[in-house]
Amino acid sequence: VSIIPMPQKCIEKRGNFTVNDKTVITLSVDNEEMRNAVSFWNDLFETAAGFSLEISSIPRSSNVIRCRLNTSLPNEESYKLTVSSSAIHIDARTPKGIFYAFQTLRQLLPSAIESDKLVTEKVKWNIPCVVIEDSPAFSYRGVMLDVSRHFIPKEDVKRHIDLLAFHKLNILHWHLTDDQGWRIEIKKYPKLTEIGSIRPRTLIDRETQTYDETPHSGFYTQEEAKEIVKYAADRFITVIPEVDLPGHMMGALVSYPELGCTG
Repeated sequence: VSIIPMPQKCIEKRGNFTVNDKTVITLSVDNEEMRNAVSFWNDLFETAAGFSLEISSIPRSSNVIRCRLNTSLPNEESYKLTVSSSAIHIDARTPKGIFYAFQTLRQLLPSAIESDKLVTEKVKWNIPCVVIEDSPAFSYRGVMLDVSRHFIPKEDVKRHIDLLAFHKLNILHWHLTDDQGWRIEIKKYPKLTEIGSIRPRTLIDRETQTYDETPHSGFYTQEEAKEIVKYAADRFITVIPEVDLPGHMMGALVSYPELGCTG
């Protein structure tokens, strides 16, 4: 099996577990956070296979993905995933570990699970039998997304967050301001986005001072920012917004020149 990042321990067994429309996900604790931990994976089935799996708190012995909280695991992101031919057992200390176990399951499924086109035949996908025990090597696993130099639309930011979740990353460092543009709405200072989010051209080559002469603009409203933060939190990702200062402030100074040292 091939899983990124590589688990701490992985033992391959013979056989497969078959996921079909009768497979049930059971939760030892049925609450919003636990359901959220499995829903991202379950939504993939809705998109690719045309069905999602039933989620229940009623125990089952076969054709089941059983999710159980287990405080004996080493940290809040640890999980143990056991796949047999009759059932899948997931133990984790917290719902976050359950979520990461499902990202591993996602990589064990055939690639069709990533498709946004419905399959026409009734789906029966195999997952190889394995025993996986995993904990992250680092508590902070982040990616910096620079939306100042080039604005990235909200839906593309969400896609970026999906890919972080797929790889069990847990921090999005959101670089919102720089010399090249101010990208977050501040209602007390509207010129930051009215003026500071727009530039007439982009530098292509600093040495020759060549520009593309193409206007560039864009910013996130406060409501859009809240939506992105919640979208990330639902995938157990923390957003760290960055407002760059005292340098790299041209996006602000062009909006409010009186804030500068030279006026």
